[in-house]
Amino acid sequence: SITSVFRVVVELFHYPRRFEINFQNGLSSQSRNIDLHFNPRWIYDSTTKETTKLIVLNSRVNNTWQNESRINDFFPFKGGHLTDILFEYKKDEWLIVIDNKYSFTYKHRLS
Repeated sequence: SITSVFRVVVELFHYPRRFEINFQNGLSSQSRNIDLHFNPRWIYDSTTKETTKLIVLNSRVNNTWQNESRINDFFPFKGGHLTDILFEYKKDEWLIVIDNKYSFTYKHRLS
């Protein structure tokens, strides 16, 4: 079985809105498929003055976004800080580990 590990260290602005990391299938100029779209978001509501923080995971298959998976039970990202993210590509899923504290999986949607 094929396993690959990618480590990304992110330093965020003090007041971030979002960032994304995409693992694409094929060359960027030719492929429209994204196996893993990793997208932490800070969504500010000007009415309530509240900020919703969540991690969105998704895939794009044949140039069509699939249904989003949302994680909002933990959010380890802070503006102005470094965050260490490991992405491990496994046979059936991605294992994502953030700061060696938080981990979750995301099933492959590309065949």
